[in-house]
Amino acid sequence: MSRIKFLLIVCLFLCAIGEAVAAEVHHINVAEGQRMLQQAGEKPVLLDVRTPQEFFEARIDGAKLLPTNLPTKTFYERLAALPKDQTYLVYCTVGSRSSQVASIMSRSGFEKVYNLDGGIAEWYKRGYPILQGAP
Repeated sequence: MSRIKFLLIVCLFLCAIGEAVAAEVHHINVAEGQRMLQQAGEKPVLLDVRTPQEFFEARIDGAKLLPTNLPTKTFYERLAALPKDQTYLVYCTVGSRSSQVASIMSRSGFEKVYNLDGGIAEWYKRGYPILQGAP
């Protein structure tokens, strides 16, 4: 293998590692999420990334709606308007959409992003309170 080819491979590897570290998303279970929301002091911003209809049917108290079904440009504009230095706890129904959004947030420079594994379905299953109806 030529020296240039070797250096290129090393460079690509290091860039991939850097991207993976920069895009770190913390995955937490609902018990950990509940503790984060109940802790004294600064609480995380709770982001619900489901549709407005899902949000009105059932949501975690204090959640702010940032639906992934918005037009792409609008979604990214709303995301960009959020302060990047705050802590965010992101959830959806079971954790798939929220994991994707949390990853986007992390890659976009948000410093502390947590994905709620199991989403609101697991939250409800564990007996944690939910709100229903219009906020």
